[in-house]
Amino acid sequence: MGINEKGQVMVYRLMIMVFVLMMALVIMNPLRDVIIDVRDTDQLNCTSPDLTFGQETACLGVDVLLPYFVGAIIIFAFIYYFSRKSGVE
Repeated sequence: MGINEKGQVMVYRLMIMVFVLMMALVIMNPLRDVIIDVRDTDQLNCTSPDLTFGQETACLGVDVLLPYFVGAIIIFAFIYYFSRKSGVE
């Protein structure tokens, strides 16, 4: 009786996907703290009402970093898991 190699590859991919998602969750809190620290510095005070265009753009860029980072990690994990190239024929 042969070993189901495609099943083993799918389990391996599932383990890798879960590992990547867990690492994204672990990195999220320190990244959130860094974003809060960056927004509250004197040079980039995002709560000030009189911001220049460059400061507003920098604040927006810092604000969207966390959702884009988490979204990219989740998309990468799912693409890796559901890709058809398994190397098994």
